[in-house]
Amino acid sequence: MRTGIAAVLTAAALIGCTKGDPVLERPPIQFGDLHVHSTNSVDVFVMKVPLLGGDGEVKPLEHCDFARFCSQLDFWAITDHQEGAPPGAWTESREAVIECNERYDGGDEPQLVTFAGFEWQQSAVDPSEDWGHKNVYFRGAGHADLPARAIASVGQVTSVNATQIELASEFATYLDPDNEAVYDSLTDYALAGLEAPACDPSVDATDPREDCVEYAADPASLYAKLDDWGFDALVIPHGMTWAAHHPPHFSWRHQLDATQHEPRYQKLVEMYSGHGSMEEYRTWTQADADADGTLSCPTATAEHLPCCWRAGELVAARSETCGADPDGAACAGEVAAARQAFLDADREGFSTVSGVGPEDWLDCGECRDCFQPAEGHRPGGSIQAGLAMSAFDDDGQPLRYRFGFIGSTDSHAVGPGTGYKEFREMSDIFGPAEPEYDAFVDIMAQQLFPDWIRQNSYYYSGGLVAVHTPTRDRDAIWRALNQRRVYATTGERIWLWFDLVNGPDGESVTMGGSATMDEAPRFEVRAVGSYSQEDGCPSSIVTQAPVGYIEEACFGECYNPIPEHYLIERVEIVRITPQEHPDEPLEDLIADPFLTLPCDPDPEGCTVTFEDPEFPGLDREALYYARVIQEPTRQLNADNLRCQTDEDGACIETRPCMGGWEGEGDDCLALDKERAWASPIYITPP
Repeated sequence: MRTGIAAVLTAAALIGCTKGDPVLERPPIQFGDLHVHSTNSVDVFVMKVPLLGGDGEVKPLEHCDFARFCSQLDFWAITDHQEGAPPGAWTESREAVIECNERYDGGDEPQLVTFAGFEWQQSAVDPSEDWGHKNVYFRGAGHADLPARAIASVGQVTSVNATQIELASEFATYLDPDNEAVYDSLTDYALAGLEAPACDPSVDATDPREDCVEYAADPASLYAKLDDWGFDALVIPHGMTWAAHHPPHFSWRHQLDATQHEPRYQKLVEMYSGHGSMEEYRTWTQADADADGTLSCPTATAEHLPCCWRAGELVAARSETCGADPDGAACAGEVAAARQAFLDADREGFSTVSGVGPEDWLDCGECRDCFQPAEGHRPGGSIQAGLAMSAFDDDGQPLRYRFGFIGSTDSHAVGPGTGYKEFREMSDIFGPAEPEYDAFVDIMAQQLFPDWIRQNSYYYSGGLVAVHTPTRDRDAIWRALNQRRVYATTGERIWLWFDLVNGPDGESVTMGGSATMDEAPRFEVRAVGSYSQEDGCPSSIVTQAPVGYIEEACFGECYNPIPEHYLIERVEIVRITPQEHPDEPLEDLIADPFLTLPCDPDPEGCTVTFEDPEFPGLDREALYYARVIQEPTRQLNADNLRCQTDEDGACIETRPCMGGWEGEGDDCLALDKERAWASPIYITPP
């Protein structure tokens, strides 16, 4: 192939290489992963136990080397959960960040930039009290630039007590006595988190003590503590469409106000992770809610099968009453009761129908026509829904989200930037290490994820965030994040530019920016497909990495590009015109796609231009973002539940990705199209 790519590169540098490695051009773009967990997150520690095929603790500093040698990122962040963790977890993360930067972020040419962060993870059964998951990041890299404590949330859907933890550990040791030390270590860590004292609310947040847990009950409290600290920080929400953490009628709307949304911190949102895409809005719901919050089961349609509806079908199929008189009132009563019981049980709904397996639920609750969605997709929590919403003050002035888009992995099992190659070990897919552990693992996993077996079909290898800056420099990366000069990818290092070319005074406006204008906006999108990958690792990495590290930590596979680009198939444009009054239906405001622009099959990339002649007549704000679609490749869980369909397209049989145990686990690969999402450009009329 040709190697100039002059039409799209404004600057070029060489990826570090030694003799034998290919010389590759790279754009003025840095790729990173801002969402990574170690076993300092209690749920990760559980997933890494030998019963599940894990090898015990993986600490934050170990992820530093994974990012440097395996995925070869430009930057990354550790974001361990604070809920359930003892105070020392944050101290360890902070020290790991400082050491990682001392290793790789020094000299004239930094190899890897590491940011300190933590996840504030909150859930509630009542959607008006459910604030979701938010990662908090800090610009600084030294003790004086980072807080003494992280902040945990108040209120979680999932909770366990000390007795449950101790009993589970004892039984795990009984099943797997050779690894007693691992289970003892997990027990000690979890109990230390349960017993950790809360910080005195009357003590100033800047107090340097590190032996207590700082809590914030809601986003407003979180922002207030960040204000008290005074550190340069960002807050990035994620996972708002996940069934495992949000009630069926969850929505962004209740936190779109001047108290719970703080644009100074909340400038970005995570579009895609190893849990899937949270992009797409749909009009169907998982449950209907009356004004007083009472839930009822929506009717199944050709587009969506609510799980409560499926519960009724399963009960009807097993009921003697329905078998004798399927159209009778008694049968209808049993079915209605089963559907309501599913809703009333909230996260435990799948346990309300006995004698059925995960495959019997078919594809209930899932978005059939979404790209790689989260399991049990909550449309009200989608990014499109959030961007289309407006809240209005007493004077009728709108408050809106103005997010830029990032991707990351949310890796719980491996390390930063796992999306460079597609196989099961690069995901959070889990299951019993041996068939004899099956029953115990099923009981315990349901405490975290009631639908855990089907959820394995919705774990992907994870995404990346790309920032537009020519240098691998901490301050430059941070500025790009703050200015929303970023885009999300599904893990592929696609090169993407998105610009308004006729901005005010003839100036161009890049992705994440905004403009006030009354003429038709004209845009340009430029994209180059990611590099193809060879098996194994570059010779330079093998030489630099510690002996044995590549095989043990990277599974023998690294980011290993060759100078062959995948083709860009098309560019899709999405236009959203946020609400001008609260009664406007969201579906009328989201044009997806607004335009579809085909690309010639050129390895040099694709450049397309378009304009919106309708904008001057809209007399309202509009935002536009570009979605770039790459040619098909085999990807983990791309076919999700692997439904077999009837002639009408309805799912009649599933084959879930069952996790890791012998005879059941596989890589669940299928063809799909990797993609990237440019941060929106926001256009306001004068």
